[in-house]
Amino acid sequence: MPTAGAIRRRLVVASTWLLPVRAPINPHGLDEPLYISLASYPPRFSTLALTLKCLLSQSVRPDGVLLWIPKGTTDNLPRAVKRLTAVGLTIKEAPFDYRSYNKIIHTLPLHPDASIAIADDDVSYRRDWLEGLVSARSSDRQAIFGYRTIVMATRSDGTIAPYREWRRASADEQSPVIATGMGGVLYPPRSLHADVTNAALFTRFCPSADDLWLRWMAYRQGTPVRPVGRFDEPAVWPGSQNVALWRRNVDGGENDEQIRRLIEAYGSPTNQRETGI
Repeated sequence: MPTAGAIRRRLVVASTWLLPVRAPINPHGLDEPLYISLASYPPRFSTLALTLKCLLSQSVRPDGVLLWIPKGTTDNLPRAVKRLTAVGLTIKEAPFDYRSYNKIIHTLPLHPDASIAIADDDVSYRRDWLEGLVSARSSDRQAIFGYRTIVMATRSDGTIAPYREWRRASADEQSPVIATGMGGVLYPPRSLHADVTNAALFTRFCPSADDLWLRWMAYRQGTPVRPVGRFDEPAVWPGSQNVALWRRNVDGGENDEQIRRLIEAYGSPTNQRETGI
């Protein structure tokens, strides 16, 4: 028999396919422009429209929804994705393919004075997802906010523990945390160090873990990272995790090696208070 989780995913998939995009009419209310930015690639194209419909049907209206895909893959997009350009989606081919980094690296220089909400391409998002990020931004303009945050655990000597020992953060967490793209993260303008888009650096120190790189760039900029609040695990589209990068980063131990290189280059976020932007 299917598990309760499997049944829920099927219901979410069916309802998302059938429901039309519900274009938001409420302004986001921030002083700066607000963009949703995500990236995808051909193995995920078959379920991509499901995530895009969620992001285009938010309760507050962003100034744009940007989808980055590898160069030369526009013709591979399903019609269901291309049709969404009529309701607010902008499709852009990345000038250089930096895989998971594509969701933010190309958007930052295009919109340096905007807040950017990043999302993953393989999960569902609640209708009030963006509104929650905006509300958090309005309450504390000195921080980056994420739904799914993880405490950067430390050993007794103060050094960072292996990634497998990190735990999910509570809503009122005081310890340093990292926000992961799966839940959604809101980056205010100038909240990340200028090196964030330096491909020579991130491909050297942290080639397969954009969440880690972005966390260290926030640390270098002195920007705190905080949980939005309660996080409900979103439904993951069936089959989309067959090529998930986290399997190699976590199960294969690559996160720990990338963390080691980041600490050697820049120090540790657990050893210094962030001052805010």
